[in-house]
Amino acid sequence: MNINNVEHNEFFASTRQLKKIYRLLAGASKKNIEKKLNKKTNFLIIKKKFPSIKFVFFFLKVILLGKVFSSKEYILLKYRKCKIGRYAYPEVAKNIETFYNPFKSIILRVKCLFLAGAIVDTAYFLSKKICGAYVDHGVYLNGLYIEVFLKNNIRIYSNNYPKGLFTAKVSGKLKENFTYDDLLTIHGRKISNKQKKIAQKVIDKTLTDSRFIPWMQIVKYKKPEKKINYNDYQYIVYASAFTDAQLAFGYDGYANMKDWLIDTIKTLRKFNKKVLVKPHPNFYDYLLLNLNKKNKKNNISFQDHTMYQMIKNRYENENICFLDQPYSNVKFMSQLDKKKHIIVTRHSSAILEISYQGFKIISSKSTLWSEKVKLTNAWKDKNEYEKILNKDFKKLFYAHRDDVLRVFNEIYFNESSPYGKKNFIKLLKKILGVKQFSRFDTSYETLEKMMKKSETKTLKTINAISQNIEEIRL
Repeated sequence: MNINNVEHNEFFASTRQLKKIYRLLAGASKKNIEKKLNKKTNFLIIKKKFPSIKFVFFFLKVILLGKVFSSKEYILLKYRKCKIGRYAYPEVAKNIETFYNPFKSIILRVKCLFLAGAIVDTAYFLSKKICGAYVDHGVYLNGLYIEVFLKNNIRIYSNNYPKGLFTAKVSGKLKENFTYDDLLTIHGRKISNKQKKIAQKVIDKTLTDSRFIPWMQIVKYKKPEKKINYNDYQYIVYASAFTDAQLAFGYDGYANMKDWLIDTIKTLRKFNKKVLVKPHPNFYDYLLLNLNKKNKKNNISFQDHTMYQMIKNRYENENICFLDQPYSNVKFMSQLDKKKHIIVTRHSSAILEISYQGFKIISSKSTLWSEKVKLTNAWKDKNEYEKILNKDFKKLFYAHRDDVLRVFNEIYFNESSPYGKKNFIKLLKKILGVKQFSRFDTSYETLEKMMKKSETKTLKTINAISQNIEEIRL
């Protein structure tokens, strides 16, 4: 179909082909907007156009000025008022080789920058042709589609933690300063005393049952090592994924978790602090460690394990200890002292558990929640971070209890979130009869088989999901 011959309100765009899980997500999104507009639409699968001459000149200028060699300058790049570097860099960092091979890193930076320009120009072109769009993986290059569409009054649909499938349309001043993380931000809205009590019960369940967290259900934990004297350490540093969604919550001066972790260790070492580094449980998931060589190489968690080992081998000494087992956060915290230990993390989801348990936390301001929420001693850039790391324990504050409960309430009691009963994963499991996705079934082959078995159930699932899409109001 020639899109130039059709009025813009007849097209609903999708960054994905209508297959497997994306048939459900894009299909439900299309059905949802049709109800809002009270008219039918046609699917349009987005294909990148070759970038404009304007971008080609911009691209060549960036190369000639050497901005691809600096992570900071690269991340801060803007084109047509869009933060193209903020979305291009995470695409580069997905490739673990870029951390070891500078030449590979530069080549991918150049490639992703060119693709970013193509996406921006394509998105502006499409903004005159479509009424809405489903966009997947908004933290990477596709986030530029979201940014441009929202600047042009186009309704978007997407999905990412801590939300399920959501929709948004931006108006007013936010159009010019909008970034993808604005859609995911938890605001910690006020709740009643009754809601606080209910939230507390759910938190207690979360803390005692790690299986309550969807993506942690398959991790086999080890008991904290008793041979370690935890009181020997004052700072407990939480390491997280090195390649996955590196700028999901914005830029705080660090391009990636590797740079942040190394800089944290170096800074604390400079201040003669005793440090205990806790790996993310996925780093030492034994099911992954026992994969064959080919599968290991392509597995993100195993790549993180390798990077963690490299940092451990380089920086471990008598003052800095790296743990090498997957520990349940609750059991691990039971070994710590709230009146002594300071937890340091960049933006780990474990912050909620830790703050609820009453520990003092140092973290980036680029997190899931608004800056108005007081859970951590937060920093916005490297200079501020170094100053906070050198603060005396007494000068750091504990989390505000009400803020902890408000954030938990907003995440756990959102029916469309990963924990909600109306989340799209739970709906498709219930209607299509999918019992459980395999952790290695990233192509959703099981889901595809169930969809082929019954077109009726597939359409019923699409309809159910379309009625349970969260409206993000900005």
